Amino acid sequence: MSMEDFVPLRFVRSIAEAEQLKTILEDHDVEVEIKDDDVELDCNGYGVGLAVMVASDYLEEARHILEQRSNIEDELELDYTQTADTDDSNNEDEIVTATDREAVLEELYELEEEQEEEEEDEEDL
Repeated sequence: MSMEDFVPLRFVRSIAEAEQLKTILEDHDVEVEIKDDDVELDCNGYGVGLAVMVASDYLEEARHILEQRSNIEDELELDYTQTADTDDSNNEDEIVTATDREAVLEELYELEEEQEEEEEDEEDL
């Protein structure tokens, strides 16, 4: 597929963020390219206008995938905030760390993928 068949999905400032979005979308079989032509990056890998491009046929699906991810992260953040607000104890065992949050996110994404695979299997029957 040529770059002409790709359309911008989102503009980001860092290569790391672009690569993260690319990985998420490719995990859902969406064709993704990062357009970083003529972008000057600073020493931290930040630039202006790195385009995360998707095949035009996948634009709506890609938007939906990122929206679902955002919703999941928002719910986790809300749960985390509510837990932190109601937890007056100083027990270190009850503190949720960023690592814990990432582990929960990863589990949710795996469950989502399993559900999608099950739905695809049901469609094949």
